[in-house]
Amino acid sequence: MSDNLLMRPASWRVSGLIPATELSYPGRIVGRCVMIGIQISLYYWLWKALYTAGGSESAQTVTYSALAVLLSRVRWTARSYSRESIPARIREGTIAYWFVRPLEARQYYLIRGVGEIALGGSIALLGFLVCLAVGIVRPPDSAAAGVLSLIGIAVGQIILYYLGLLLDLVCFWMVTNDSMKHIYAFAQDLLSGALLPLWLFPSWLNGLASVLPFKAAIYSPLSLYVGREPVASSGYLFAVQFFWCAVLAVCARVLWRRASFRIMVQGG
Repeated sequence: MSDNLLMRPASWRVSGLIPATELSYPGRIVGRCVMIGIQISLYYWLWKALYTAGGSESAQTVTYSALAVLLSRVRWTARSYSRESIPARIREGTIAYWFVRPLEARQYYLIRGVGEIALGGSIALLGFLVCLAVGIVRPPDSAAAGVLSLIGIAVGQIILYYLGLLLDLVCFWMVTNDSMKHIYAFAQDLLSGALLPLWLFPSWLNGLASVLPFKAAIYSPLSLYVGREPVASSGYLFAVQFFWCAVLAVCARVLWRRASFRIMVQGG
């Protein structure tokens, strides 16, 4: 029954939950855009100061850093404020309602997440167009690199979706995940290459990033875009991305199932 509900257009109204919440508070969206603009500007001035001679290396690094900031902030939305998030529902003791609806909890979370990514992706796309217009971001080296990087970016958002889901599901055992959110945010920014391009990392830290999913989510598609990785290597990069999607999807499925057995509905 739940699979049929997932296919009904009415069920996808849930995807508008987070966009409607955010658009109700335009100050939050404006503040987020200002923060992203400041971050990109700081990276631009930093790399321009370090690469005084300019050249392709400077343009490559500036482009990468700007795009990395935009991608890493796609899922900066109202989850921390909304009462309809897993942490908030568990704190209030109302998470049981997610498991008695006709639409399964995991499907409800998925549809809501689609709306979240759509909103964040729209802001990132607007930021990309502005950066492209003012010359901070350069176009991809080739049409093939642009198309392949776009596919990689989409798959990377699936990886980040599953990582965020696993972080939320931890609340079923820990009640709150506030401390873990801070650790996760730092780990994601560092090991995905959002703080610094991974080609600037020491070999041991780059090796650590290679065995974790963060690199596949952001660095891999952007390295194709800026030409750091050749188009010929895209097959391997996509294989790594799909591997992590499969692993994280299985883990999420198992945790959803185990979480459902920890819910007590009316004392049952």
